[in-house]
Amino acid sequence: MKNQKLSLLAVVSACLLALSGCSPSDSGGSSGGTTLTGPIADLQGTYISACLPDDGTYVNYTVKVSGTSASQVGIIYSDSGCTTEMSKISDEGTNIKIGDSIGFLDGSTGYKYSFEQGSAEITSLNDLMTQGFNEANTCGLTWATNVAYNLNGKTCGTGTFPVKNTTMYNIYKFVGNNLYFGTASITSHPTAVGTVAYVKQ
Repeated sequence: MKNQKLSLLAVVSACLLALSGCSPSDSGGSSGGTTLTGPIADLQGTYISACLPDDGTYVNYTVKVSGTSASQVGIIYSDSGCTTEMSKISDEGTNIKIGDSIGFLDGSTGYKYSFEQGSAEITSLNDLMTQGFNEANTCGLTWATNVAYNLNGKTCGTGTFPVKNTTMYNIYKFVGNNLYFGTASITSHPTAVGTVAYVKQ
């Protein structure tokens, strides 16, 4: 119990980094019945990560891209099998503009893109997590179990969630059916993608 409470702020900070890098959507094509072409067409679908260790807890991410919008949900678990849920964090991205293609040292090709940050929320899924959030004054909120709290503009742990409609910059690449993202920034595109693979379903 103590270790779980001590890791709460680290969990939120880690989710911030992941979510900021994983919300692709595209204004390059219309969702009003127009056939999507090019890179945005390749992004359509659902992508799921493995059950990943994270500072004493575990996390699994699901990214869904549909038309010109996308969302991500990260579920934090207490066990390595990702069966006992602790909390859920979700966000949305809109208005992406896919930019120049970029080459990587492994011979793969990716793309720069920008998007507008949508809503970001976190939900405690059990009473232990809720107690830990409240004792740590996480995000400066008073927490209740199974209630979603908006995080846009709030500082949680060591990071601050972007306010809604903030323009973010990132990159991505495919390796087979695996999708990799960089860590989004409010100032410039990153130069490398992370190691977490999001597998197309």
